[in-house]
Amino acid sequence: MIFKDLSPKTIEQLKKFSGLFFEKNQQLNLSGIRDKEGIWLRHIHDSLVLLETAFDLKPVRSVLDLGTGGGLPGIPLAIVFPDKQFTLVDATGKKIAAVSEFIKQLGLKNAVAIQGRAEVIAHSQKFREKFDLVVARAVAEFNILSEYALPLVKPGGYFIAYKARKAERELAQAKKAIQLLGGIAEDVIALNVPELGHRSFVVIQKKKTTPAFYPRHDGKIRKNPL
Repeated sequence: MIFKDLSPKTIEQLKKFSGLFFEKNQQLNLSGIRDKEGIWLRHIHDSLVLLETAFDLKPVRSVLDLGTGGGLPGIPLAIVFPDKQFTLVDATGKKIAAVSEFIKQLGLKNAVAIQGRAEVIAHSQKFREKFDLVVARAVAEFNILSEYALPLVKPGGYFIAYKARKAERELAQAKKAIQLLGGIAEDVIALNVPELGHRSFVVIQKKKTTPAFYPRHDGKIRKNPL
């Protein structure tokens, strides 16, 4: 169980975030899950399932959460790993305003929320190939998601997508995209998590620099995936 290895202070922070999320979700549509138990299980717990995989997070220093929505999985991970720097990105201003408020109320010094589109910020010198790890949870099909995410990953870094089922099929369809973008599929970590069911983590290592042409405009990415 994830939480048995966490300090009481960390668990208290996670519970505080869960409460803040519940309250804000009454005002904004951050999630279709409205009850407190569901938010704790389906969002907080689910965000931290990554800790149960064999992926080594120790060398990671900078993390970008792509399509963070209401701050997931970025805020729970930032609470658990205060020694790492987290950048939480979403295109929706209201969501980023809420995430910024969460970060402030939680007193997180290692997290920042940025409003922006992946295909735009990935062409910015400030963000392009600057992150040891990019994570994305429930954002898009993998061949589309790879074009958004891999340009943000440092060569030698990793992109991890949270998936439920169909991970292997999506990965097979994305093989060309991953290679074009400088990555290599390293692993699909499959877990059966009590109360959550099947979870998969697709792990891509960035082997070389992404060609400057990518990512393309959002319309092209979705209409004509690599």
